[in-house]
Amino acid sequence: MQSYKLWNTTPFYMEGEEDPQIHYYPAENKTHDGTVVIFPGGGYVHRAEHEGRGYAEFLNANGMDAFVVDYRVAPYTHPAQLLDARRAVRFVRANAEKFGIAPDKIGVMGSSAGGNLTALLCTYTAALDGEEMDELAHIDCMPNAQIHCYSYISFAEDGIRIDWCTEKLFPGKVGENAETFSPELHIPDNAPPAFLFHTVEDSTVNVIHSLRYAENLRKKGILYEMHIFPEGSHGMGLGTRADRGNPHAAQWPGLLWNWLCHIGF
Repeated sequence: MQSYKLWNTTPFYMEGEEDPQIHYYPAENKTHDGTVVIFPGGGYVHRAEHEGRGYAEFLNANGMDAFVVDYRVAPYTHPAQLLDARRAVRFVRANAEKFGIAPDKIGVMGSSAGGNLTALLCTYTAALDGEEMDELAHIDCMPNAQIHCYSYISFAEDGIRIDWCTEKLFPGKVGENAETFSPELHIPDNAPPAFLFHTVEDSTVNVIHSLRYAENLRKKGILYEMHIFPEGSHGMGLGTRADRGNPHAAQWPGLLWNWLCHIGF
């Protein structure tokens, strides 16, 4: 694993002490020129290792390079997280030749709040203060595929919005930002194809988040593949954890790999 700073200079909104980084996990026996940039979950409070390194090692075992992003979390607020996510895609695309990957085969993957960041990256296209810092700002940050693992997506729908999580992005201003930043309401025509995995049993992030996002992807003509399993707790990762594993839902990584191959990664 090799680590790189996301920003060459002090990033915008860098009022704390975190130094955003991206970690490169090269496959030992590389057989694919696609890659996936991973945003671990953690409620925008921390970053869950099993949803970062765990996923990267799964992709490595199948012959694909991967990247894990240490994006900023609380006390940082929006747009720090999205700035880091966009920067991560730009960094990988700018260095595609160096890493031996195809610049048009860069997927993004997120779990829970990391899935929210993944969805924002693929849907919120307005300029952000702090982007125009160097030449990387002019590289396209739209990924070529999006992968969602029990993603927290909708800010706008009452009853399923998770205020304690959203409050980390928009402290004291959740209501006024809910519709503006709710990914399912702003899917662009150039959004990438999607893979979604969720469980009905998830008591932290309601499966409706994935269903609503898929419904709106369909309306926009964006291709997606979705797998909804009956059992499996939130934060299960690959599904093999002793405390949160589920043998039936644990088949999802294999389904994801088949999908990545199907779309040419």
